[in-house]
Amino acid sequence: MLTKAIVQTSSPVEFNIESVDPDEILILTSISGLSKAGAALYTGEFTGEGGYYQGRRANPRNPVMNFKINPNYKEDIEASDVREMLYRQFMEPREDSDGVQVLLVDDRKPDRYFIGYCEDIDADIFEKEIRAVVSMVTTDPYLRSAAETVKENANGWYSTKVNYDGSADTSVEITLKVLAMCNQIVLKNNDQTLTLDGLFQPGDAVVINTSARDRSVKRNGADVMVRWRAGSKWIQLKQSNNAFVSYGDAPGDGKVVMTKFKYRSAWWGV
Repeated sequence: MLTKAIVQTSSPVEFNIESVDPDEILILTSISGLSKAGAALYTGEFTGEGGYYQGRRANPRNPVMNFKINPNYKEDIEASDVREMLYRQFMEPREDSDGVQVLLVDDRKPDRYFIGYCEDIDADIFEKEIRAVVSMVTTDPYLRSAAETVKENANGWYSTKVNYDGSADTSVEITLKVLAMCNQIVLKNNDQTLTLDGLFQPGDAVVINTSARDRSVKRNGADVMVRWRAGSKWIQLKQSNNAFVSYGDAPGDGKVVMTKFKYRSAWWGV
């Protein structure tokens, strides 16, 4: 279960969820919108009866954080002071970004985060028990692992398995090394196949980033997206075992090895 949430702004604030000090001036009572984000379905209709399915995409998430405000009049801290702190934390989180990164600490899962953009702060003013509600919208529908996973082997693998712990598919950055001249590079993960055409020389380092936000194919640091073969897949990590294989002109020829995997796990929700 979640044990704490850390609002990682210019001045980070940690809110305990499991063991709360009732004398804190600001108490996080709940967070909604952390379960699975809904999906938008794309369908079409035939001129006759029935229709067809075209695909889906995850909708943006709408996290809402509920707070209890405890003025400390002994220390000259009034409710308005606490509200001002909330406004600053969520409306002006950083000099270089309007996004608020919230780290979720869990006693069973890795630390995960989301980045939300505050759309509204609604705070009680005249109620006896003062509360505040902070509503945010995310552009990324998934919760992401706070730590990147990196798997490296300087000598390289012709085949290897990656055990993935996320509940949502995620992109991966893969570095390949060419050991012998070849006219193509083939990378497979189970039923996903990615092929690059063209002449590759021994010592070439090829880095493939499959993220939808910044997909790229580079050889020795230069963009070689033109080598992408039509019909290739932007390989994604899927839940549990991922069986990767690399080769050059023919399966098992030993001309291309994988030397590095880098990815950030993704979850549909808590």
